[in-house]
Amino acid sequence: MGSEGQNLGEEFSNQINDALSRLATKQMFQSDWDIAAFAIFFIFIGKCGSKQRA
Repeated sequence: MGSEGQNLGEEFSNQINDALSRLATKQMFQSDWDIAAFAIFFIFIGKCGSKQRA
């Protein structure tokens, strides 16, 4: 019974490490269009937020 829990914990740890390594190697932006869309979105959010404060 102890070895089953150990195997389960080891398998869970392996899955977490695999998921984290995939996140670490993934590029956030795939193209220039992604960067442009991201910038436009945050400019829009910034403008909407500044109008509510005034």
